[in-house]
Amino acid sequence: MKCCRSCKYWDKASKKVPIDVVKVIDKENFIVFRFGSKEAKVPSWKWVPKDLSKYYLAKFMRVCFYGKGIVLPWDECEYYEAKFGDKLYCDISKCEYSNYCPKFKSSKTFYIT
Repeated sequence: MKCCRSCKYWDKASKKVPIDVVKVIDKENFIVFRFGSKEAKVPSWKWVPKDLSKYYLAKFMRVCFYGKGIVLPWDECEYYEAKFGDKLYCDISKCEYSNYCPKFKSSKTFYIT
C-alpha cells in the first residue's frame, strides 16, 4: 500500500474537497442594503453540509488533478512517484493519519481493560 503523502503529487493536489451543501435561510437575521433613501432587507443564510460524515472526513482528503479524483492519504495512485526515493513518508509513531489508515490497523495492539 502506498501512502499518497509520500507522493510528489500529494503536495500539489488541491486542498478543496467538494461537499454537497444546502442553503438554509435564517429568518431572524437580515442583510440590509441601503441605496440613498431606499432600504432593502434580505434574509441571511448559511451553508449546511448534507452529509456530516463526509464533512468531517474532508480534512483527510484532497482533490488530485492528475487523474485520480478525491485522494485519501493512504490511497494507491496510478501516477505515484515517490517524493523521497523509494521510501515512504509514513512512520507509525508520527503520522497524524494513523488512526484512519488501513495500513496501520493490523499493526495496532488493542488492550482490554
